[in-house]
This record gives sequence, structure tokens and C-alpha cells, in this order.
Amino acid sequence: MDDFKSASTSKIDDYIDAHNLSIKKFMKKNRLWQINYHDHIIQSDAEYRRINNYIRNNPKKLG
Repeated sequence: MDDFKSASTSKIDDYIDAHNLSIKKFMKKNRLWQINYHDHIIQSDAEYRRINNYIRNNPKKLG
């Protein structure tokens, strides 16, 4: 996932340069991606259902 984040950030910065956009490029002080975030690619329908169920039901446990 880090390769994807790096490549996509680089492409966006190249686009900003190529089109002379007046927005900040993405660097350490202006991050595109959230740091210290756990990325995970869902690889099956069963895994999607498990994660979806967790997201829907977890707040109920806190209340």
C-alpha cells in the first residue's frame, strides 16, 4: 500500500505542476494520506461482511 500512496501522491504533484495550479503540493507538512493509519485491502465477500458487521454494530457496544 505504501507504493500506491507514494505513486499516487507523485502523480498528483506532477499534475499540479503541469497545470500550474495554485495549490500546495503534498509533502511532509502537507500530507495527502493520513499517517499511522492501518490500511487493509478487503479480499473477499465474507471479509467484507465481517468488517461491515463490525462497523455497524461496534457503536452499539459503546452506548
